[in-house]
Amino acid sequence: MPMVTCQNCGREFRVPPSTLARGSGKYCSRACFHVPVTLICANPNCRKSFRVPPSETSRIQCCSTPCQFVLKRLQALARPLDERFWTKVHKTTTCWLWTGAKDAFGYGRISIIIPSKGKRSELAHRISYMLTYGSLQDDINVLHNCPGGDNPACVNPAHLWLGTHQDNTQDAITKGRFKYLTPRYGEAHGMHRLSDDDVRTIRRLQGQMSGADIARHYGVSRTTISRILLGKQRSKTI
Repeated sequence: MPMVTCQNCGREFRVPPSTLARGSGKYCSRACFHVPVTLICANPNCRKSFRVPPSETSRIQCCSTPCQFVLKRLQALARPLDERFWTKVHKTTTCWLWTGAKDAFGYGRISIIIPSKGKRSELAHRISYMLTYGSLQDDINVLHNCPGGDNPACVNPAHLWLGTHQDNTQDAITKGRFKYLTPRYGEAHGMHRLSDDDVRTIRRLQGQMSGADIARHYGVSRTTISRILLGKQRSKTI
């Protein structure tokens, strides 16, 4: 029978070939089999020592479940970005749909590692543009122009174009996605407390009543009355 070395105590002992064929025969006795082995957590952010049964050394890499999760994430991020990215894209005849994580607005998100900045979540369609056409400056936005209407989950480079933050905002307003960005003044503002007629009356009362009395009458602050009379607030109300 062949001689093998015990993985715990280092003593040599004989093992039947059939036992080795099964992957067993690593320990010379039950006592050695059950002696805990000290390992170092594989999570680079932890590196804490912990003890496990010898039979678990090939299966357990981390000291805890959270560390195991972190290690798997780091191993996934270590794969090339283009390899990770395109495996999460479903290509149709028009839009290329992102099948990975999405934010509340339906835009795809993917985690990337940036030197000196660490890990961060980035928009999937922005990464698609960078993988196809090259790097981008942080102040440049990637906008959608899908033939059938903008699709937030689309990462087809042919449906993307570059623009500034102002271009992005104006594009959203034009396409009716951010209606609330249209400036609202006076009575059209959802938080108004004074009607346009009230503002006109307040202006007429200037010199006849004190600002404190006017504010008390309308239930607003003296600052509001002062700003109205100085033309700093509700100036568009004529």
